[in-house]
Amino acid sequence: MADPQAPDSSDPSGSGRQHPPPGADAADAASATAPGGGLVPRQRTGPPPEGERPGTGPEPDPGPGQGTTAGRGAGPGDGTDRQSWHRRLRRVPRLRMWSVVGGILVAALTAGLVELTTGAVGKFLADDEPAGCPGTDCDGRDPQVAGCGADASTVQPAEDNPVSLQIRHSPRCHAVWGRILDGEPGDRVTLEVAGGSRKEAEIRWDGDVFTNMAGVANDAFEVTVCALPTREEDRTGTWESYCISASHSSPWR
Repeated sequence: MADPQAPDSSDPSGSGRQHPPPGADAADAASATAPGGGLVPRQRTGPPPEGERPGTGPEPDPGPGQGTTAGRGAGPGDGTDRQSWHRRLRRVPRLRMWSVVGGILVAALTAGLVELTTGAVGKFLADDEPAGCPGTDCDGRDPQVAGCGADASTVQPAEDNPVSLQIRHSPRCHAVWGRILDGEPGDRVTLEVAGGSRKEAEIRWDGDVFTNMAGVANDAFEVTVCALPTREEDRTGTWESYCISASHSSPWR
């Protein structure tokens, strides 16, 4: 029987350690034994396998907000693009605010222009403005500018009235005035209140004109209005001067 304590014949030194067979790699031999008799991991000295080489094998799946530069440039994951998105988002309320402000300004300007235009037309062309001079303060004033035409009534004879002569009376303004509707430049209209003032106006262009107002007492007045033709030789009318009268009890229409 072999002696268990007898050293292996493969160990020439008789130390009991195993030696690699002839031709084994030096690294294998180094990994097989170590001082003290323990085993240590082997370290490869040759090239690593194909799957372990740097730059080879499947790439890890990039997580959210990661990936290539091209991928980051398309969304808010990249820092620069995130700032750009934030700037755009901040710009939207400002644009809406300025749009609202601009709309308000345009509406205000439009309303102002309409009001000014309406006021100017009503002041100089219309005859229905609110009264601005009730009582004797209306004497000598323009009935349109004073706004005394809104409640005015008229006496106008239907016959023997070639230039459509009128007497106008405003109870609210306590005033009367004379008017020609179908005259020609140079024709005149006069107004005289019994015991009161006298007014006169001349047609400068077109065919109508009216006098300034004369103050009256609404419950007792008498007024006479006359039409006087132009003295120009080239006048087209053939009518002669004539007058009409009215009082507070006349049939005003």
